[in-house]
Amino acid sequence: MGCQWVNSRLLSVTNLYICYLLFILSTFNLVIVNYIILPYYSKYSKLNASMNNKLLRSYLQYVGRVRSYLCCHANQTYAKLPETLASTSLFFSFHTLHNKSPKVSFICKQNMSFRPPKTLPILSIFHNGNLARSRAALDLLQKRATQKNGNDAYRIDVIDTQPPTVEQLRQVASFLPTSPQGNSETHWHQMVQKPDQLHDWSEIAQRLHEEPSLLTRPIVVDWTRGKAAIQPSDIENLINERVETKDQ
Repeated sequence: MGCQWVNSRLLSVTNLYICYLLFILSTFNLVIVNYIILPYYSKYSKLNASMNNKLLRSYLQYVGRVRSYLCCHANQTYAKLPETLASTSLFFSFHTLHNKSPKVSFICKQNMSFRPPKTLPILSIFHNGNLARSRAALDLLQKRATQKNGNDAYRIDVIDTQPPTVEQLRQVASFLPTSPQGNSETHWHQMVQKPDQLHDWSEIAQRLHEEPSLLTRPIVVDWTRGKAAIQPSDIENLINERVETKDQ
């Protein structure tokens, strides 16, 4: 039993470090393509310049999606590690701010080890400031973010104009509460405006990625706990569960 526990933890640790390595490599790849190769084609290449630029930009979008997936996967893997292991190992966590550039957050200790601020989970909100219900959801998030003792219960990630990736949309759909019919496809229809014009989840995901304005807002997501909510009552319950979990 002890060996199985150790093996599972070692596998999680190895998996986490592989995510870190791939994230660093993909970031380096983005820098090279975006700041060296792409400007070169734009300035010097006369032959098929527009085609090359289009291909490179498509490649940049693909690498960006890979980085977003690595961020989510690393956070989920880290959440499975026990507190004692996380606090004594060389770890840091990823999170996506404004759905644009994943950033690294860490705390430096005197012994030069790094660990993520587990006391500050991230709640993302797909927000539209023109909608009263979205403003109300953001206001509730801000009010509940500070506990009675003055400590922060969570960090708020506001996503307004940036289009979500297909992988992020798929994750959010899987996080939404199960419908009474038990059909996960209805999750996708909850996420999009005018769902009658779309037929299956792949078509919905593609349209949402191309036209972010079709996304139903607000959507509040607790990435760590794997929860998402759209309705005001569900959003309030999600926040309450997060605060109660933090208080324990």
